[in-house]
Amino acid sequence: LYPPDEEFQETFDDTISFLMTKVDKFNPDSGYKAYSYCGTICKNYLLFKISQCIKNIKVYFFKL
Repeated sequence: LYPPDEEFQETFDDTISFLMTKVDKFNPDSGYKAYSYCGTICKNYLLFKISQCIKNIKVYFFKL
């Protein structure tokens, strides 16, 4: 799970930064583990970034 136009460190830093903005919404009483919650947040964020990258690539190539 990585956007093809970014270096690993840039992707890692961006994902951790996004996770820090969402981790305060974790509710330990919900029955889920914090590790699972954080993994899901990171996975969904990376999938969103990949889909945006693919969308931008398609728009760019269709304009050519």
